[in-house]
Amino acid sequence: MNQSFSPRLLDLLARSWQRPAAIAEVMFDAAGTAILFRDAEGDLALGAVADGEPASARMRMEGDVGRMTIRPRRRALPPLIEPEALPAAAAVAVLPRGGFVVGGADGSVHQVTPRGQVVRLHAAGGDPVQALAVDPTDGRLALALQGRVVLRENGGKGTVLETRARALAFAEDGTLAISTADGLWLCAGQAPRRYPLPSAQGPLALSGRWIAGACEDPGIWLLERDSGRLAHLPGFPTASRSVLLASGGTLVASGAFRLVAWSLDRPPFAGDHGGALATGTASAVAVTCAAAHPTRDLVAFSRAGGELVLARLGRPEELVLLPGSGDEITALAFAPGGRHMGLGTASGLAALVELPDMIFK
Repeated sequence: MNQSFSPRLLDLLARSWQRPAAIAEVMFDAAGTAILFRDAEGDLALGAVADGEPASARMRMEGDVGRMTIRPRRRALPPLIEPEALPAAAAVAVLPRGGFVVGGADGSVHQVTPRGQVVRLHAAGGDPVQALAVDPTDGRLALALQGRVVLRENGGKGTVLETRARALAFAEDGTLAISTADGLWLCAGQAPRRYPLPSAQGPLALSGRWIAGACEDPGIWLLERDSGRLAHLPGFPTASRSVLLASGGTLVASGAFRLVAWSLDRPPFAGDHGGALATGTASAVAVTCAAAHPTRDLVAFSRAGGELVLARLGRPEELVLLPGSGDEITALAFAPGGRHMGLGTASGLAALVELPDMIFK
């Protein structure tokens, strides 16, 4: 898998647009039909995943030499959709029944459809929405405002916790996890329970009995909900922008000189390093972002300087999708089906990449 695609070939696989500011976040809707880019200025742009000239239709095998070729696009790309009448977006999340929910810098909350239509859900409240999360089972909305966390459900709202939250996430059973300066709070219909953690901050990842997140020190932590056991992995050279609990029971994180990957069959409690999965190669520069394929044992990750690679968990081989160009990748995500990947860069490049079957071989 030690292969490399030229920048030109990646251009052929990708649809890309130039945005006016660095891309802060990229995500797909629940159905995998739309992609959303949020830039550092709070502006949003959406695109359809469906492609009139997909890479798979432009590829062919040259029978005489057995080489795969791909022809360029013949038509210009349609522009991204910019939703109107939206305040600067401070936080965005995926709605389980379609579209996205956007928390504004003015405290307002809006729903944005995959086609860019905007529906106001809650009027501006003055305090900016600093983080938000949506319960995937019933659509409840949790908002982190100035000094409190509010839960909105059935047309009403109530304060869940008086605290300054740094990140929010719902577990599959409806438990709300709140990351704060003094630890992690879990709210599950009773008095919130606090777990002291080392300088916890966002992002958060929840899956089954596991919760993981980033630390300020920098580093990452892993909590087993049932037992309360905690693992703390400190000393990363940079902050972890990506903390993931991948399918198959694997903890994945950025921020170190090698992608951090850990099998949760042997979690890193009490200094046990037996579950570490050596993935990709070590580098002189840190891993900046990571995204786990939803169905395969694959992870895409970027390094400082803009290099983008694909690797199998626990394997050293790397497929270089994009050599480093100096334009750092700031956001990365797989579509729910795993066929597409979205990325954004510090220069404002927003890209939607189709991954042909040949890449997974």
